[in-house]
Amino acid sequence: MMVWMKHLTKNTSEQLVSFASRIDSYFTGHRVEIATRDLQRYFLSEIETFTGRHFERFADNAHPNRITERDLIAIEMLSVTLPPRAAIWVLGDGKAQISAELASLPANVDLWEHPDLMRPGGPMINLWRLLSRDANWPKDRSGGNGVGIAKTSKLIAAKRPRLAPILDSVVCDALGPVKDRWEAFAHAMADPERRDRIERALPDGIEIGVLRAVDVVVWMAGRHRCSGDPSPVRTQ
Repeated sequence: MMVWMKHLTKNTSEQLVSFASRIDSYFTGHRVEIATRDLQRYFLSEIETFTGRHFERFADNAHPNRITERDLIAIEMLSVTLPPRAAIWVLGDGKAQISAELASLPANVDLWEHPDLMRPGGPMINLWRLLSRDANWPKDRSGGNGVGIAKTSKLIAAKRPRLAPILDSVVCDALGPVKDRWEAFAHAMADPERRDRIERALPDGIEIGVLRAVDVVVWMAGRHRCSGDPSPVRTQ
């Protein structure tokens, strides 16, 4: 399990400030126009067809405390697939445990309002471990289950988009290293002015939360820049 998932050491104040500043760099000055344009490209363009625009549509909102086949289709829109043995466990033997943890994670609150949900022993950590470590069929099968950080975060984001940022390699690399990404996102998004700047970048007709908006804008800057765009923010 990655260091930032162990929660053994919290981010320093300098790390938190730096992480928030990197997010700001995508939503301030001339970058606001680029952010809005890239959100339009991602969700609305008829020329560029990003399957990720259908993630929210396929996520099974009718069953907030269950991971269903629809949720597995939803993460495929984000270019990841749950390995078959993990999927069998998630939809079968593990569904009661998963539902118990999801029931402890409110669906109508935001990460920055309840960072305590991400603490050791809390439901988010328990859910993460179920998906990234225990999800395997048969249960006693040796070896990893092939469910890494990106797949786990995208599956949880399908069920709790207001609590769970998507943690793919492009976004993580661009926003830089921190010990605890949940804490870093919670700290950054606790600032209402920052949230307002991100929300103002959203084109009309696109209804997503600020965590998802950051994911899309940073990912587009890293993977689908237009000619003349500034380079994405990167750290060594």
